[in-house]
Amino acid sequence: MKAYLTERREAIARFLQAELGEVEAEFQRVSPWGRDVARRVLDFAIRGKMIRGGLVAMGAGLFGHEPDEDIVRAGAVAELIQSFLLIHDDIMDRDTARRGEDAVFYQYAGIARDEGIDDWYHLGEALGTCVGDVAMLYAFNMLEGLSCPNEVSGRVRSLFSREITWVGLAQMSDLYYGETTRQVTETEIIDLYRFKTGRYTFSLPLSVGAVLAGQGESAVKALGELGEKLGVIFQIKDDEMGLFGDEERIGKPLGSDIAENKKTLFRQYLFARANESERARLEEIFGSRAVKPETVETVRELIERHGVRREVETLVESRAEAARADIARIAADTGADVTMLGELLDYNLSRNV
Repeated sequence: MKAYLTERREAIARFLQAELGEVEAEFQRVSPWGRDVARRVLDFAIRGKMIRGGLVAMGAGLFGHEPDEDIVRAGAVAELIQSFLLIHDDIMDRDTARRGEDAVFYQYAGIARDEGIDDWYHLGEALGTCVGDVAMLYAFNMLEGLSCPNEVSGRVRSLFSREITWVGLAQMSDLYYGETTRQVTETEIIDLYRFKTGRYTFSLPLSVGAVLAGQGESAVKALGELGEKLGVIFQIKDDEMGLFGDEERIGKPLGSDIAENKKTLFRQYLFARANESERARLEEIFGSRAVKPETVETVRELIERHGVRREVETLVESRAEAARADIARIAADTGADVTMLGELLDYNLSRNV
């Protein structure tokens, strides 16, 4: 699976290098920041694993459609949209690091600080917001270059538009859940995983690939349902790595979800099982903004003590079983070669970065 995604990643990176290289001069005519924006977006995009872009090719390959220019272009669109989402996400979550380097907004904040601008941090956030907007809007502009029939390209545009709209709505829930004092339910957390991460990470690219391969709505629906299950597993793994991972490997500080009081399943189960004194301590830790290594270790120890990790693993196993059933149905209903879907599930279950 890693070899497959790496091959797809290289093709998408070459496409983005050519595409953004061509618009540097145009961007520069509009603003003195133009060339900088094009280069910074490119650098940010190609430092990622480009899983979503690779899954566009996989979605088409399930039905025997070999990667062509439209597949690569749609994969590049998925990665520019991913860049937009992450750039904005770092601003909203106040994460100053991403992919092992300063977050994009924090890079601009550094420029403003070095220039002696008083409100340098806010200017960095504002400029970063603009860069994310440029990445997203230019991604949709790139869809105009699809060479497939208008009906097909229209379906692709509709899929991208709908799914990214849903991400925005889910992000509102995520931000609200981090601040509210009301009890967030497990169902709300799972729905957040589905619509903030699951669908745009798996359902969207797999479905786009299937549409470009000439598949109808039944295949898109089936891949969408499978993608939600894969996405829940993916997000749970992300949450776990944010607590127990290695900062250098994940490219961002451990405990950022604790600082932002993110309502994850780990937090949900931990608070449900902690005793009164432990819960009081946890309420001081979560949302404190300044999370130290020793406080992360406190949370880790309580998670292990109360069997939270095992409970989360049980939920993951149930989702994996349901995903395998979905994969079998896709094979039976469409005749697709689902070998890669099984490998994708296994990769998702075992990933640690």
